[in-house]
Amino acid sequence: RAGFGCRDDDGGDHWIAAGPTALSQLRPGDLVLGALAPVSGHGHDPRRLLGLVVVLPADARALME
Repeated sequence: RAGFGCRDDDGGDHWIAAGPTALSQLRPGDLVLGALAPVSGHGHDPRRLLGLVVVLPADARALME
């Protein structure tokens, strides 16, 4: 299933399903800031992004730390 991995604020790892158009805009190391919400009716604790999502290039991490 196409998507990308992410880590929540508590260190938990999640897989976010995404279509080819969204994935073509992401690069390894990009920061994806948004709210993770559970997907009801699916096992293994799947999550989805909910509401406003901001994507920053990996280089932005140095400005935030």
